[in-house]
Amino acid sequence: MNANATTGRSIEKEIFVAVSPERAFRAFVDTDDLEHWFAIKAEIDARPGGDWTMTWSSMAATGTIVEIDPPRLLVMETVNEPPFGNTILRFEFTPESDGTLVRLINSGFGTGDDWDAYHDGVNSGWGDALRDLKRWLEDGASDGSFRLS
Repeated sequence: MNANATTGRSIEKEIFVAVSPERAFRAFVDTDDLEHWFAIKAEIDARPGGDWTMTWSSMAATGTIVEIDPPRLLVMETVNEPPFGNTILRFEFTPESDGTLVRLINSGFGTGDDWDAYHDGVNSGWGDALRDLKRWLEDGASDGSFRLS
């Protein structure tokens, strides 16, 4: 795991979904789910040290599973191309009322113009992706706004 990933700026977002933590968690580790709400193509070896790849129409991302504790926690390292260092994605799934609070912490963003633009794009993208997640889990549909970008 990248030692710098816990330093620097972070993106933090939360969304409530009206499904169980088990169902919400599965949406992040099951390729069929991921290919409905998140990526055009998803490959994930959901175990510590397992590799993952997500592909969209304009880009791809790869990394490694750092920690997994179904249905509570998923931590993934994202391998970024230079000039960027790797970042860490932490997803927490907390039972709440009749559903689950999904909390995202994306950490390890550096400083400077390139990092600023990257941080802003990722921040915006996570907002769109989490809205698609909610639509997928609660309605069984997603407009694919993030998935197809």
